[in-house]
Amino acid sequence: VSLAEAQLLRADAILSSLGVEDRGDLDRLCNLFFNSPKVYEMKVKGDDVINIVRSFIFDNKRGHKGKPRAKGDKSKKRDNEFWEDLEKLLPETTQRTWAALENGLFKYNRLLKERQSDIQETNELLKTNEELKVLLQEYLNSEANEDLQLPPTHHIRQLTE
Repeated sequence: VSLAEAQLLRADAILSSLGVEDRGDLDRLCNLFFNSPKVYEMKVKGDDVINIVRSFIFDNKRGHKGKPRAKGDKSKKRDNEFWEDLEKLLPETTQRTWAALENGLFKYNRLLKERQSDIQETNELLKTNEELKVLLQEYLNSEANEDLQLPPTHHIRQLTE
C-alpha cells in the first residue's frame, strides 16, 4: 500500500468518525472553518476547533428536525469497504506472524494463570501444614499425655530409633 493510499484511508477513517457520510456533510464541515471554498483562510481560532467539531458531530447525529439521523446502506457499504481495505494493509506473512504471536501469548497467559492457581494452592497447603504442626505440638506437650501408660511421644521415639 502506497503512502497516498494509507493517507487516504486515514482521512476516510477520521471523516467517518466525525460522521461525514457524503459531500454535503463535508461541505458543511468545511464551511464551519473556512470563509470561502476557494480561499483557505481560517475563520476560527485554534481554541475553538474542538467545540466546533463537537457541535458538528452533535448536529450531524441529529437530523434537520431534531430526529436521530439514520445511516443508510451507502454508509454500511463504505464501512465494509474501509475494513476490507484495512485488512489488505498488512502482508499475509505479517498477519500470520501476529496471529501466531497472539496464539502463543494466549497459551502463555493460560500457563501463568495455572501457575498462579498452583502457587495459591501451595500457599494454602503450607499454611494448613503450619497450623497442623502447631496443633500437634500442643497435643504432644499436653499434660494429659503424662497420665497415659503409653504416651504418643513414646511411639514417636521408637519410630525414629
